[in-house]
Amino acid sequence: MSEEEYLTRSLEDLRAEIGLLNRTMMDIRYEDFKRVVLTQIQFTISNYYEDFLREGIERMDCMPECKFRAECKDKLREMFDGINHDFLRDDFESSISSLEMVECIVGGENSTCGSEECMAHTLRMVGEVKMLVQLAERIRDSVAGEEAGILERGMIESGETSPEEASRLISPLSHPARIRILRELEPGGLAFSDLSRRLEMRTGHLQFHLRPLLDEEYVKKIRNRGDYSITQRGRLALDFVDMLSRRIGS
Repeated sequence: MSEEEYLTRSLEDLRAEIGLLNRTMMDIRYEDFKRVVLTQIQFTISNYYEDFLREGIERMDCMPECKFRAECKDKLREMFDGINHDFLRDDFESSISSLEMVECIVGGENSTCGSEECMAHTLRMVGEVKMLVQLAERIRDSVAGEEAGILERGMIESGETSPEEASRLISPLSHPARIRILRELEPGGLAFSDLSRRLEMRTGHLQFHLRPLLDEEYVKKIRNRGDYSITQRGRLALDFVDMLSRRIGS
C-alpha cells in the first residue's frame, strides 16, 4: 500500500469514527443529559464555595488575635476540602453531617475558640455552605424527577454537532496520558512537580500532554499558586469519556 493510499484510508477511517461519535452524541440517553446538567450546576456551586471559603478564612486574620488561629484555619481548610470532596461525588448526606460536626466543634460547649467574633464568623460560613449543599440537593432531586419528553425533543431538534467541532473537542482526549492527567486533577489542584511525580512522567512529556488540555480549557493554571486544576469543561469531558465507554466500549 502506497503512502497516499494509506493516508486516504486513514482519513476515511477517521471520518467514519467521527460519524459514529456524532451519532452517539445525539443518541445520549436522557439520564446522561441530566447528569451533565447536574454536574454543571454542582461545579458552579463548588467554584463559588471555594472562593467564598478562601475569602472567609482570610478574613479571620482581621479579627481579634487568638492563639489557636493558625491551627484553626488549617483545620477548617482540611474539613472544608473533605466536605467539597463529598459534595462533588453527590454525597450530600456526608457533606451535611460534616458541616454539623464543624458547628459542634466551633460553637459547642467544649469549643476552644478564643474569639467570639471569629467563632460567629466561622458559624456563619458553615451556615452558608449548608444552604449551598441543601440547594444543590434540592436541584438534583427536582431535575431527577422531571419527565424526559420535552428535553429529549429539544435535544433532537437542536441539530447535529459538526464533525469539525466534534473532532476539536475530542482531540485533547486522544491520548491515555491526558485522561490520566484529568483524573489525577479531579480531586483538586496540583503543582506541576506533584503531577509529574504522581503520573511518573518526565517534564517534557507532561508539558506536551498538558498543552492541548490547556488550549481547550479542560485544565487551567492557577496563576497565584502555579498549580494546575481541572475545569468544569474538563470534568464534563471526563463524564463524556465515561459515558462513551459505557455506550460503545463494551
